[in-house]
This record gives sequence, structure tokens and C-alpha cells, in this order.
Amino acid sequence: MGLFPYFYKKNTMENLFKPRKKRTEFNLSSGEKFGRLTFTGLTYTKWQYNHLVRFIEAVCDCGVVAEYRFDRLRSGDTQSCGCYRKEATRKRASTHHLSNHKLYDVWQKMMLRCYDKNDKAYHNYGGRGIEVWKDWKDDFLSFYEWCMKNGYEEGLSLDRKENDENYAPYNCRFATRAEQNRNTRGNRYYTAFGETKCLFDWGKDERCKITVWGLRGRIDRGWEVTFEEALTAPIAERKVVSRRSKANVNISAFGETKCLTAWLEDKRCLVKLDSLRDRLKKGWDGEKILTTPPHSSGKKGILNSK
Repeated sequence: MGLFPYFYKKNTMENLFKPRKKRTEFNLSSGEKFGRLTFTGLTYTKWQYNHLVRFIEAVCDCGVVAEYRFDRLRSGDTQSCGCYRKEATRKRASTHHLSNHKLYDVWQKMMLRCYDKNDKAYHNYGGRGIEVWKDWKDDFLSFYEWCMKNGYEEGLSLDRKENDENYAPYNCRFATRAEQNRNTRGNRYYTAFGETKCLFDWGKDERCKITVWGLRGRIDRGWEVTFEEALTAPIAERKVVSRRSKANVNISAFGETKCLTAWLEDKRCLVKLDSLRDRLKKGWDGEKILTTPPHSSGKKGILNSK
């Protein structure tokens, strides 16, 4: 009972909701600094959390004017209007301020190819054991500084000198798209005149008589010639050389073996190309295919030839 009257008196509605006091001049000189806050000289007290609390007015370095608890200013808990916390948070969240740079995109794609199993190119990089040098993997700035010192320019792309080696300073360079295409595993290399080059480079060689696409077509068709012959055969002789292709259908007759188009130019052939193909499917002998006149072709021709 002895504590009850004191408790009751201290927690009356009148004490809990005392009116705010008017602003008064404080004995601190105007212009005193509390971190980023500058005291204006105005102060007041108000009832807060069941006791009187002193507040002072201050101007932040960013220009915001507000009122702050004096005890928190004096202890150092409050040093700004909140701008200091925003700057610190922004600084923690942004490490290098280069997220919009093209090299950051290059670095991200390099990491995805080597370490993200869901990336479509992973099987050609990380799946083959290709890794990124530790300093580059842990710190983009290390990769960025190396690039700026080793020939990075707009229009160039990062290229590995050896396709089976890692992404590392000793194995990387900046190259044009054409140079990078020459350094892929899918390139085909051919030897001629004592030199070994990829097909694209042979197409630009002065000794090549056709375009690179024509040269590639000759090789894909399986010519029974050496690469030097495919390289140097003029376009005018293309028909003669193309008849040596493995894909051609040949007919043996009169002790010779030629493709269908070559027999068409022979005077001993009495029919056209369609008839040659049709008779060949029916199993006729070589000389009979060529020498049987057109009016004896088909079922009638087969019966008459027996």
C-alpha cells in the first residue's frame, strides 16, 4: 500500500500527457557541431516515455533542418539527418561503380560459362574443366585493371590463346572477331605448299583460285584430289574436277568409267540424263544403258534385249 499512492500519482493521465513546452534559448553557442549537424541555438523539452527529454534544432550538412534528442547527439548516436546511413549503405552495396561498363558484362559471361551449369555454353567451358584465374574470379577490379593495361579497345573481344587452357593473364588477349574465329576448336586446318592454315586464311591466299566458300564446297563434296589441287583449280575447270566427287554415280562401259554427266558428252551415249538414271535403277549393264536407242527403253526395251 505504501508504493501504490506513488505509483498512482506518477502515472496519472495528467503526467503522461503533459503539453509540449515552448522553445527557449539554450546556453550552447549557435554553430556548435555534432557530427554533420550544426546547432542553431533553439532548444525545448517535451514529455517522452514518461520523462522530460531535451531536444535541440540543428542543420545537417545536406541542408535538412530538424529537431534531435540532445542526449543522442552528445553520445554520438545521432550524427546526421539520416544521409550518413544512406551513403554508407550505398557504399556497401556498390563495390566498383562499373556495373554498366562493357567489361563487366564480359566478366559476368566468362563466369557463367565456367561455373553455371545451366548456361548453354557450360559444356564447352566449365564442363571441359576451364576455370577463371583466382584473382579475376574473386575480384572484378583485378580483371578490369588487367584489361585496361593489355590492349582493351571498343570492338575487341577477350580470346584465349590456347583453347584447352584457363582464363588467365598468360593465356588471354584481346582480338578482333575474325582473329577469334580463327582460334576456335571447330576450325579445319589444311596443309599445302609446306604451310598449314585454317580454311578462311587459305581463301585469302593469292594462290587460291576460288572464294573460301567455293573451296569449302569442294572439300565437303569429297573431291578425290589433293588440297593443293582443290585450292588451285580454276573455276573454269570446275566441271572437270567435280566429276571426281565420291558422291557421283559412275557407269563402266567400253573399258572406261565415267560419271553420268561425262557419258552424256560421249558420242556413244544415245539417251538423255533421265533415261540413264532410270536404266541404271533397273539394273541394266553399262554398255546397254548407253547404246540402247530411246524407242527401246522401258519394259519393251528390256524384253527386246533378252
